[in-house]
Amino acid sequence: MSPKKVTIIDRDRWDPIGSRTSSKKEILEAQRKIEDFYNDIGIVLHMQKSTLVDLY
Repeated sequence: MSPKKVTIIDRDRWDPIGSRTSSKKEILEAQRKIEDFYNDIGIVLHMQKSTLVDLY
């Protein structure tokens, strides 16, 4: 089934969304969680920044 609307959000850092000052540990944790999420749905990220995709 094709989505009716696709929103792509490019992020230039791995910082957790909504975080103004993140520690190195928080950034690495955010990176791991984002990669795990995409791995769970069959997408492997091979890039320096994350592309978040919302399907409607």
